[in-house]
Amino acid sequence: MRNLKTVIVIFVSLISMLIISLNAISLATDSSSNPKYIGITELKSDGIGYAIGNPSSGGDKIWNLIEYQNATSNTYFENNIYCLKAGVGFQNIDKRATYDVFYDMKEEKEDIAKENEILRGLVEGTIDLDNGTTISQYSAILAILDMFYYDGVSNEEYKENLLNAAGIYSSAYQYSLTNNDIEAVQQAALWYFTNYGENGNIYDKTGNSGWLYYTENKITYTTLSDLNRPEGQQRQTQAEILYKYLIKTAKERAPEYDDIKNITTVPIQLDTKTLNYEFQDSRTIIGPIHITKNNIKAFDFELITKINNAQTNDYILLNENKNQVSTGTTIKDLIGKDFYISLPLEQTIQKTISLEMNINYNKMNFTLWASNTNGDEQPVVIPETEKISIPEKLEIEIPNLKGEYNLEILKVDQENTGKTLEGAEFKVTLADGTERTERTNAEGKIEIEGIEITEEGIDKIKIEEIEAPEGYNKIFNSVELEVTKGIQDGEYVVNNIELKNAEGTGLVEGKVNANLENGKITVTVPNKKIEGNYEIELVKQDGVTGEKLSGAVFNVNGEDKTETNASGILNLGTFTITNTETPDTYVIKETTGPNGYNKFDGSIELSVAKKLENGNYVVDTANTTMVVKDSKGATITQNVPATIDKTAGKITITVDNEKIAGGYNLEILKVDQENTGKVLEGAEFKVTLADGTERTE
Repeated sequence: MRNLKTVIVIFVSLISMLIISLNAISLATDSSSNPKYIGITELKSDGIGYAIGNPSSGGDKIWNLIEYQNATSNTYFENNIYCLKAGVGFQNIDKRATYDVFYDMKEEKEDIAKENEILRGLVEGTIDLDNGTTISQYSAILAILDMFYYDGVSNEEYKENLLNAAGIYSSAYQYSLTNNDIEAVQQAALWYFTNYGENGNIYDKTGNSGWLYYTENKITYTTLSDLNRPEGQQRQTQAEILYKYLIKTAKERAPEYDDIKNITTVPIQLDTKTLNYEFQDSRTIIGPIHITKNNIKAFDFELITKINNAQTNDYILLNENKNQVSTGTTIKDLIGKDFYISLPLEQTIQKTISLEMNINYNKMNFTLWASNTNGDEQPVVIPETEKISIPEKLEIEIPNLKGEYNLEILKVDQENTGKTLEGAEFKVTLADGTERTERTNAEGKIEIEGIEITEEGIDKIKIEEIEAPEGYNKIFNSVELEVTKGIQDGEYVVNNIELKNAEGTGLVEGKVNANLENGKITVTVPNKKIEGNYEIELVKQDGVTGEKLSGAVFNVNGEDKTETNASGILNLGTFTITNTETPDTYVIKETTGPNGYNKFDGSIELSVAKKLENGNYVVDTANTTMVVKDSKGATITQNVPATIDKTAGKITITVDNEKIAGGYNLEILKVDQENTGKVLEGAEFKVTLADGTERTE
């Protein structure tokens, strides 16, 4: 059963460690209509009583204060009641004192001092420290009360925290202090401060050992060390450690309680005021986050991570070095250290990340009870717990990722890819529909820089060659460049590229190709030179009979060529067409005529015109001309001794030759064989000439 103190509940939003007490008592409260009846017993519920030293040799019993159900009932409760001043009030276990006024010790310090001389002494007293300074006695009392473990009020976690803070580790002992042991030690430590005064401090046992005594029969007291050894010895040692810790720590913390209304009671607090973020690979790192532990009070807390107000558990805890914590490590294990929260990057882009921490703990309040009618009555303090909940919230906006890539179109000669081509015109349609029409520069390049990436996915870029460089064919179809975008190291990047033709299917290998390096895409477009050639053939023939004549030698543009063959033909070779701007010109002269024939003593001037037809260079036969001149350079317009046959791929020039002019006489003389001087008449001969002519005479 707890005290009957009136509690005024005020609901207040507790933000950023601002805690407003639920006990709003401003003056002493008169409880005469509903008083408390306090008495004492020597033994606690487990049958053990305690003392500071041996009561039979000047020691003092640590009475077990109890609260009776009413003025006459013998039913009582052990309610963590502590006496504030040893040596006054209770001495008789049959006595039942009436307490009819109470104060909030944290709120009504000045009013407590007005109640009676004993209480004024506690409020106004000071304690000298070894370093020559003083502290408020009342502040020290509050400080030590605030550290106590209250059985049934504090939880087991706080008890463990307290004992560990004192240096009492359960693993070091086979036996541990009982809750009643702890209460006895705490009462003894409280008396260290409340009985500090005129004759020094008779309850200072910080320099003693074996001072905690116990009894089981209310007659015989013996040191706790003698209880079931080694159990008693271990409990005695722990009791002395706890006693010294409480006193030492209360002295250190007493100045904090001079301004009790502003003291930090919250056990932990979120120190981080602003969240930061960074991107690592495919993760968003939030932090550093730092939670400070202010005291050893027990607490519960929950740190909730939300993305756009939706809670997520899809996160990884990182330590102060941004490495994943070991398995089993929780946020509570990271209190007092910087830590980070790692979230999947794709879930956080352009989202609000919030951390919400709810801290729940029990704040201890202390009610001082006194007798309004008997100022010499023992003042007692009864702890009360107040449940406190503190919400904390931090938010950060995660922007979109940054990322870009560059596009380069490189124009090269198909046969010599190291040769770049200037002047090719391309139209490039970017994924956002933007069109750019540019020509390749002196390095054969078109460069489009800073194409922004705003999301994952695929950019489709259309590349169309509008005009090829001079002397080259342009690519027949447009191509489509597919740019696959992803995330790497916290940035949008290009993961893959693929070229397709206008129909979206793959390109033929060896044609247009693309390369990705360091965020730059190079699309190489090879162009094939425009193809075109023709032949020139000279034909030698008899100008009269058309007989083809071998052995004729010609000079073309100052260079002697081989002679005509048995068919009267001389092929001057194949000539490549490289442009259409100027005609190809040739001057042809015959240097040696065929055997028995006069050579052609003039010249033939040939002008070959060219044109582009179906992507190829061909002879423009309509504009290809031939002029035949005599030996004096005059153009021959009649009986021209040369003719031309023009086709797109072959030009044939036929040159006529005349036989060399002249002859001889043939005489047949008939004589007598015996007398060669005697000629004979009348003989008939048939003569067949070389040309087949027959004559009979």
